[in-house]
Amino acid sequence: MARTRQFDDVSLRREALGFFWTSGFDATSIETISAATGVGNGSIYAAYGSKRGLFERVLADYCATRVDIVRDAMTSGDTLDVAIRRFFDVIVADCATQPHRRGCLMLNTIAEWGDRDAAILELCQRTTAAMESVVADRIVTSRADDASSADPSILAAQIIMVSQGIIALSRLQTPRERMVAIADSYRASLAL
Repeated sequence: MARTRQFDDVSLRREALGFFWTSGFDATSIETISAATGVGNGSIYAAYGSKRGLFERVLADYCATRVDIVRDAMTSGDTLDVAIRRFFDVIVADCATQPHRRGCLMLNTIAEWGDRDAAILELCQRTTAAMESVVADRIVTSRADDASSADPSILAAQIIMVSQGIIALSRLQTPRERMVAIADSYRASLAL
């Protein structure tokens, strides 16, 4: 019979997220997470099998929240332009409030892991594709019968790419006002 977990799994993952996000996978140890949460190493290994198992779960949870952020922004506003503005506003606000401007766990993971692990890379690819799909769907819905405009999937990929560039800039301590100006300039250049 499997033992039930004797700890708050949500709290454990929240703490692990903070360490992985700030320090990266390689520099984070189970011992550090254990000391911060009071959950024994053995309990963490029993629940997740390995540090990598815990990291995969934390990253998957994080990636799901990123898709939700895009979906929430894209369903707001009366027009596509307003929705895109809302999306960039959310991205800039999130970047500006992150402790130590730590960027995005997914982008940090791509930089740290490269292509050394197919499963991690595939999760990041799926997440990016899901975000692009949400944006593309909103573009298609907003355009209705206007088929003469740019390919919605390419435009969506550009919007996500610019948001990821803004996130990268935030790691350089770029002032919020500059990130807003970049987002506004890009949005104004779109042929919607």
